[in-house]
Amino acid sequence: MMSNTINYETIILSAPPQFYQSIPNSFNVSSFAKQHLNYFLLADTMQAHFPFHLKFAPFDAYLVLYTVEGKGKLTYKDQTYQLQPHTVMWIDCNAPFELDIFESSHWQFKYIIFKGANSAAYYTHFQQDEYILCPISPISHLPEILNHLINFNKDTPKLAEFIISKLITDLLTELILSKEIDSSQIVAMPKYLSELKNLFDTHYMDHFNLDELADTYHVSKYKIIRDFTTYLHTSPINYLIQKRLQVAKELLRNTQQPVYEIATFVGIDNLNHFTNLFKKNTGVTPITYRKKYHPDSLEFLDE
Repeated sequence: MMSNTINYETIILSAPPQFYQSIPNSFNVSSFAKQHLNYFLLADTMQAHFPFHLKFAPFDAYLVLYTVEGKGKLTYKDQTYQLQPHTVMWIDCNAPFELDIFESSHWQFKYIIFKGANSAAYYTHFQQDEYILCPISPISHLPEILNHLINFNKDTPKLAEFIISKLITDLLTELILSKEIDSSQIVAMPKYLSELKNLFDTHYMDHFNLDELADTYHVSKYKIIRDFTTYLHTSPINYLIQKRLQVAKELLRNTQQPVYEIATFVGIDNLNHFTNLFKKNTGVTPITYRKKYHPDSLEFLDE
């Protein structure tokens, strides 16, 4: 077995103490994995608080960073990018870069630094338009895959390196699909469908009827379903559900609002239905999800 190759003293030119405190312990990567598989050097969730500034010297790896909440700023190759919630960036770390909090006091992001056999080919396809940032739709599996990598226990599975390699490949595939949807399919989307998507994104708490929507946009409800599936790869109802759950997660993480109020706020009036939907999509109840971020919460009385 061979140790990972990140030398933090060499590549990190400037960083707050909170970053060093959050760096996980190093782990071993086999010579086989380095030659044939995708593998990560570091993966973690960062809770950054102002002031926060990271400056990296060039090193041979890739970085994928997903902003959960707050805002960040990336300076890379003489360009500046705003890192908004639910956006992801992917860069080649062979060029120096800097990360800062931007217009907020708190910035939560998930990241993975990785290398691998087919990473370069995926990256070439991803940044062929020279833009390294894209939004993530509510139905994307990218945050879930990142969580699997961050929480993966490399000491237990017998074929851990193969599992990690598959997860990284899945992550890169999701990145490319997300960018394709954003840059080409949504551009080519029928005008009515773009308006309907925006309606769901901004009025997710309202109640919608497919027949009424068909009348409003002068198309059949079957065309709405067909076009939604073609351009957004999901049904209208599932897109709306995922958007509501996305907002609910943010409220569970960032507020002490009771679960029944959150359910009503996102447009689901029945608490049991909301709880079942939430558990079906995340694997845990809303209360269990909240306790990951607020361990002292006493809201178990609501369940």
